[in-house]
Amino acid sequence: MFDYPAVVSDFTSIARRAGEIILAQYDRQRGETVTDAFPTTAIDRAANASIVEALEALYPAIPILSEESADDSNRLSSPHIFIVDPLDGTKDYVNHTGDFSVLLALCIDGQPVVSVVYKPVDDVVYSAIAGQGAFRERNGVREQLSVDVGDDRSAMSLLVSKYHLRDPELQLQTAVGVGHRVAMGSAGLKMACIAEGNAHLYINTADKTGEWDSAAGVLLLQEAGGVVSDVEGNPLLFNKEVPKNVRGFVAASSTRLHADAIAELGTILLH
Repeated sequence: MFDYPAVVSDFTSIARRAGEIILAQYDRQRGETVTDAFPTTAIDRAANASIVEALEALYPAIPILSEESADDSNRLSSPHIFIVDPLDGTKDYVNHTGDFSVLLALCIDGQPVVSVVYKPVDDVVYSAIAGQGAFRERNGVREQLSVDVGDDRSAMSLLVSKYHLRDPELQLQTAVGVGHRVAMGSAGLKMACIAEGNAHLYINTADKTGEWDSAAGVLLLQEAGGVVSDVEGNPLLFNKEVPKNVRGFVAASSTRLHADAIAELGTILLH
């Protein structure tokens, strides 16, 4: 039904168009006042409208689950779904950190099979197709991605949010012996950072993140050789009735680091 490379191409064009909308106001925009944990700006909505319109024109039969659109329960009867976050990292956009992205994924039977993570400020496209690897395109150069599987934990980095840092994340850093902690926005960019070998561990123990936060990055990291699960070690599933990561997620650069993180979280989260 799908030509996966063509979907990557479509996603890339759609993400870049959304990125143009996002960046058009970036230098002038000081944003709406950020008063809650999950702010929404007019830019989110404009980017979402652009993405949804393009996807509906190209793939009219495929339901869309987006952070910025009303949920349609009809998606639950479809084996195919697009999962979209038009602006992952809204606070970073408002606060001008540059750490925000456009996330698009095609999921089939609950699993992502094509994804794009796009960073507008640097015009970097991360993409993945199930079973075909993960790639980064920047400055006209396309490179295959691979995680860093080194054994020196003291040289490794744990990625944390600038705005939602939780105690279990800090405790885990000590428990698994990861030497560095780096604050970064956008769940998609954090997983991309691990996928390209620049970080090693990212966890989110909250139950509030949406499937749109994780679908694109999960496939990217897995195709680069990384491991992603919920905090209990179970695979993440998508297109659920409640489209949330209710058991959080753990993303790691290696099977061993992932296993150690899951084991330590089992103890940390009980206290």
